[in-house]
Amino acid sequence: MKNIEGALTRLINISSVIEVNKNLIEDIKIEGYKELLNPVVKGKIAQCDPSKFLSSFEQKT
Repeated sequence: MKNIEGALTRLINISSVIEVNKNLIEDIKIEGYKELLNPVVKGKIAQCDPSKFLSSFEQKT
C-alpha cells in the first residue's frame, strides 16, 4: 500500500467504559477506576477476556 495523497495520521480513539450494577455495590459511588480499589467491591468486578475482545485488551494495557 502506498500513500499518494501526502501525510496521513491514523488515530483510534477507544473510550473506556465502566458499567456498574447498582444492586451489587450498595451506596458506593463509582466514577472511575480508583473507586474499584474499595474493599467493599472486591470479588464483584468482572472483565471480558482480553484475548477475545479488543476493547478489553485496550483497557488492560
